[in-house]
Amino acid sequence: MDLVVAKGLNPKTTCWIQHGPLHDDLPQVFEELQFTWDSNNTATDPQWQHLDDEQVEALTGDSLSALNRRFEDSELQIEEAADYDPTEARGTA
Repeated sequence: MDLVVAKGLNPKTTCWIQHGPLHDDLPQVFEELQFTWDSNNTATDPQWQHLDDEQVEALTGDSLSALNRRFEDSELQIEEAADYDPTEARGTA
């Protein structure tokens, strides 16, 4: 996982939380992902466990309103990265 390397995380002790944001009339959903890790730090066999709002706040140490602001910022960064064309940045076609 590039995120593990980029952030210097220990994948075996990091708490992985998946967030499904509010969409249409559906509520937001938080799930903890647990993986089996091999000796090369490759994740396999994902298992999802639903988290309620209080569990999310306890695990992250932050309020849902603050987390939602951060998730919105992350989604914006992801959208911007998807629009990024590295050939334009280097001035080549």
